Amino acid sequence: MSGGDDDFRPRLGRIGNRSGGTRGSMRAFLKGARANGKARRRSSSASPRGFTGGRRAIIQARFVKLGGGGMGAQRAHLSYLQREGAGKGPERAEFYDAEREGVAGQDWLENTKDDRHHFRFIVSAEDGQKLDYLKPFIRDLMGQMEIDLETRLDWIAVDHFNTEHPHTHIVMSGKRDDGRDLVIPRDYLSHGMRERAGAILTRDLGLQTAQELDAKLSAGISERRVTGIDRVLARQVGETGRVDLSQVRRHREHYQARLRFLAGHGLAEPAGGTLWQVHSGLTEKLAALERRDVVAARVEQAVSVAGLERVAALPDERERSPRAVTGKLLVIARNDELSDRSHAIIDGLDGRVHHYELGSSHTAGLEPGDVVQAKPRARGASEMDRVIEDVANAYGGTYSAHYHREHDPSVSEKDLGLIRNRLAALSRQSLVLMGEHERFDGCADLVRRVEEVAVRTAKRSPTLLLRMDTMSLEAQVSAQGLTWLDRHLAGETSQQVGYSGLGGEARELAKQRRAVLVARGIALPGRSGALEPQAIEKLQIQSMHDYGRAYAGESGMAYVPYQPGKEVSGKVMPVNDGHGSVLARIEYARQFTLVPWSRDLEGMRARQVTLSWSFSRGLQMTRGRDLGLSR
Repeated sequence: MSGGDDDFRPRLGRIGNRSGGTRGSMRAFLKGARANGKARRRSSSASPRGFTGGRRAIIQARFVKLGGGGMGAQRAHLSYLQREGAGKGPERAEFYDAEREGVAGQDWLENTKDDRHHFRFIVSAEDGQKLDYLKPFIRDLMGQMEIDLETRLDWIAVDHFNTEHPHTHIVMSGKRDDGRDLVIPRDYLSHGMRERAGAILTRDLGLQTAQELDAKLSAGISERRVTGIDRVLARQVGETGRVDLSQVRRHREHYQARLRFLAGHGLAEPAGGTLWQVHSGLTEKLAALERRDVVAARVEQAVSVAGLERVAALPDERERSPRAVTGKLLVIARNDELSDRSHAIIDGLDGRVHHYELGSSHTAGLEPGDVVQAKPRARGASEMDRVIEDVANAYGGTYSAHYHREHDPSVSEKDLGLIRNRLAALSRQSLVLMGEHERFDGCADLVRRVEEVAVRTAKRSPTLLLRMDTMSLEAQVSAQGLTWLDRHLAGETSQQVGYSGLGGEARELAKQRRAVLVARGIALPGRSGALEPQAIEKLQIQSMHDYGRAYAGESGMAYVPYQPGKEVSGKVMPVNDGHGSVLARIEYARQFTLVPWSRDLEGMRARQVTLSWSFSRGLQMTRGRDLGLSR
């Protein structure tokens, strides 16, 4: 071993004391931890004394607020961590804490439900496979954290063996033992915990040998991801982008092999002698390669499980966002075991399989086989928002249809109706304030505020996943009510249907669906394949009856089928019939009736209305008293 081995000493024990004066002690420890981290990063380059032999651990941390939907997310997270197959063998993984085995995770969560926040950690020891058991290591680490943070910690952990590297998930209460909120310094999360974990591993397993380090460097030479060597290269290159291997005193052959691999991917090239030209943005481009490989693996697995032969539509890094696609949902899955973010794989009607990042979108109720549409969220304000702001600025920040007509006499009633619906949606988001006589205040800087919300929403949930039909395409052929295939036959869908893959299958199923409708006397024979409006009307009425009977059974309310042209009064709510159609449910005196939803109802959700409807005339509405439920 090199002389640098003598420089390493595992640093365990108490920081300061529990009686006070801990900030300086913690600050000193974190300063040392950061310095150690920098020293380890330098050790892979030119320093002849760089190799210390210390063991390492990778720790990921996440802060989770329990307010809003946070508690539900934690409940789902604990269930996910205990899923079958994650532990050793096929059995469910089991939680443990500092003293007990077989801890009930949901009971622990119930006992900590009043916390403001929780912490999540994933701890992966670089040489964890050499440990006989992970539990003693984790308990030692958490005990050391108690010393460092000077409080008893309430935590549960579960060991996973479902990946190449065994790792442990820890969920920790956000309360100190005195009842105050537990605040952990950011540097401790990013440096201190790793320092402590590495020291424990080194104590238990001994120092790394040069042969072990050599094997680890060799394993990363052909990786399509950012490796330790890449980070060193990115730090070593100057303004010219060149690195001189003659300055690398240890493991030069590994650097040379890695550079040859990078050259094969267009990320580096020889510059003569021991000089290499490393392209700018090396780590970013490698990270993009890794993302692409992850997406490709997800798509390949989904296609394989579904038994399909499809072409994958892999993401193009030059595109700002993927386009909207309608198709069959193959799978919704979590991105990783730390976050609550997920992705969807869709067998598109264009004949390709698509991958969409969902972020933290709420996807409850969606099932594989559903016909869905994936639609990237808008990241900015619409032209309609700009028109609203323009009119409002001329009237002290207030918008109304009356002001709009004064401001622009050429505006159509149709456009005013669309703007009214948009303002109702903005009011539900508290971006504008609805006043009397359909006046909306707070519109002066609407565009800026809409764009701020849109950017935050798109970051949190980049894709909107809409269910177009709960029935599979095959089941829709013989369905009684209105289906996605019917709307496609009627020309009401915008998705282009290809001739291969799912598109080809959908075309054949649409022909079969039309033949069924002809046999039932709903569609006319001898047409070119299109479905006439009268057939859509009959199917939509059937769908309303199907939903009405089902909801009556669930709610105990009486379903009263609507008679076209008859006036009805009640509280109106939008509902989805499960086949892509939105209905208006009008409730009154423990009864309800149904009509097709109209945009004109957008601003009347949960309000009392009087309306009439027919296929020929559409919706005719008179507003009633405000029940106050939409504010």
